[in-house]
Amino acid sequence: MEWFLAAANLKAVHVPYKGSPAAAMAIVAGDVQLLLTVAPALLPLVQDGKIKLLAVTGAQSINRQNYDMKALRKIDAARHCHQAEVSGPGLVGALLALWNDVDPALDAEYNDWHGREHVPERLNVPGILWARRYLRASPVPTMPRYLTMYGLRDADVLESEAYDRLLREPTPWSFRMRPALVNISRWVCTIHSEAEMDASQRITVLALSDEQAGGPVGLKTWLATIRTDGQVVGRRQPQHRPLPWMKPGQGQGIDGQWLVCLANDDNCGVEGPAAVAGTSYSRLTVG
Repeated sequence: MEWFLAAANLKAVHVPYKGSPAAAMAIVAGDVQLLLTVAPALLPLVQDGKIKLLAVTGAQSINRQNYDMKALRKIDAARHCHQAEVSGPGLVGALLALWNDVDPALDAEYNDWHGREHVPERLNVPGILWARRYLRASPVPTMPRYLTMYGLRDADVLESEAYDRLLREPTPWSFRMRPALVNISRWVCTIHSEAEMDASQRITVLALSDEQAGGPVGLKTWLATIRTDGQVVGRRQPQHRPLPWMKPGQGQGIDGQWLVCLANDDNCGVEGPAAVAGTSYSRLTVG
């Protein structure tokens, strides 16, 4: 990596990981923005559209008998064009947002489980393109302590057999942690608008009713007045099936039809339409 940065006259912070799989998961989660590694570690993620392949290097051509042809076509395009548009804004058609608190006695174990097993497990589901974990930074607890967002190809991903299997067949660790989760609220949204916010370490989140937002037009007008480094706006889908393992008392309803996420530290105290206060969240790691 140091040689590449010097040769390309670039400045970046080198973040070492214990092996290519962990580094690849960091790329998917948005914790780092660039990875140099061997091709086999990346091909499944390229095929699923979870990462963007920029270039392939090597003294000789890749042996086509050893790799999937669909992925190799993307590699060939990257060789000639220096960029392969495999993921990014526009490919995410839906968003899953999940808020929760956790039993304080298990808070440390929760973060270990959630960052090392739960979220990486879901990133293996075809159609789940990225995941981001957040911790509430606002001093006033207007929303639960933790927020996890998943970028989806479309909402049908949550009806797939691969995703359903994770709900039906939890790992022993997941089975142990599920009862510790409280104040769970789960929104499935269609993407209304999206702009890059991968690198943002803090976001402001607002849950708005249609009346508060002023509908799509009013929301667009308000967003035009906000300075931001990126945003995701989603419209909640009604009557989406709840998590089948939840027990009475574990849920907490967060009302609203619009989810607005603004990426910019300056927006920590922003008020939305109708003076709705935003809740600030700080980025956590995955993997």
